[in-house]
Amino acid sequence: MKLKLTVTGNGSGIPARCYFLGSQTHERDTDERGRLIIDLLPDDVPQAVMIQPRVSGFWGLMELLGEHEGELRADCPPLPPGPKGWWHDVMNLSIDPTLGAGIRIGVVDTPFMPVGLKAQIQMISPPGSHPSEHDPLAHGAQVCSVLVSEPASRRGFAGICRGATVIHASAIGPDGAARPGVAASAIRALAQDHQADIINLSWGDAQRPSAAVHKAIKDAIEAGAIVLAASGNQGEIRYPAAHDECLAIGAIGKTDFAEAGSHAAFEAFVNRSEIEFDDERFFRCNFSGSGQNISAVAPGCGIIFAVNGKGPFDLLGTSFAAPISTATLAIALAGDPVYAALPRGEIRSRHARALFQSLCEDLGLPNNQQGYGLPRLPEFVD
Repeated sequence: MKLKLTVTGNGSGIPARCYFLGSQTHERDTDERGRLIIDLLPDDVPQAVMIQPRVSGFWGLMELLGEHEGELRADCPPLPPGPKGWWHDVMNLSIDPTLGAGIRIGVVDTPFMPVGLKAQIQMISPPGSHPSEHDPLAHGAQVCSVLVSEPASRRGFAGICRGATVIHASAIGPDGAARPGVAASAIRALAQDHQADIINLSWGDAQRPSAAVHKAIKDAIEAGAIVLAASGNQGEIRYPAAHDECLAIGAIGKTDFAEAGSHAAFEAFVNRSEIEFDDERFFRCNFSGSGQNISAVAPGCGIIFAVNGKGPFDLLGTSFAAPISTATLAIALAGDPVYAALPRGEIRSRHARALFQSLCEDLGLPNNQQGYGLPRLPEFVD
């Protein structure tokens, strides 16, 4: 069986990455004109395809393949203009480019070519890492962009804490695969050698906790850092977020924000956890990792940012709820004179954790779905 797929935006073909759900086919890229033809086995037909445009300005899509007979034409709707989004409003965030000044954030993630982030981040290569990656839209670029990207235009969406210092360390080994030993070295280097105040981990493995990574997280906390980690997109909290020492961050979205047909709108449609907060309607994402170790939830569906000098792109997943929480904590820490006066060490990490907990507001969900709630600045920062 052949599946012919054409991805368009504003009626013209655009390149996209396609993730096939319920199939061994996994992911494929279209050509530059948005065309893709794949051969499928009769017993391995995907249930759906998630389409992520590789050019800026368009919503990603979720298409159920059972509704199509071998041919799918998917038109991606345009993204709304910035410079502010619902994630700013619900967390009392402004677009002040100095927010987070004085705070150092470490990011352990995939390497990327920092085409549009050269002035915003410092990149280090811990022992055993493989720093070269030519994809400017790689996962690591997206995570760093949530923190400190500059808007691509006057009405573009920018990173949340552009005043902070961000240090990125690769978790990828020489063979191109994620390696726990490399990630552990990166965490330790960020905390001990680069004095990171916060370390963001937007990755994990549900089944195999790494003793090396766990030990590095403990060492980072002893060195004065606090570690925030994405809870994962597979229902249960993934490691390293599941470790008690981490703050595990899940994802929420805003009802009726995303364009009809988009992946974000699909997630809103199938959600089972409605939230009413500040006279607005939100939802906890079904994919968001939950359990007794969940610490908080933050925007992670239907959020829009410039990525690595290009933009805007819509982002989805707990991978992005984590840096939004990291950025919010960075802004709070930047304005905390008690924190600034503390010597580096575990007492500093404990203070940051207590401050994070104090920022969280109850959304009315069960504790195993929201933890402390939504980290939110106590008043609008401008």
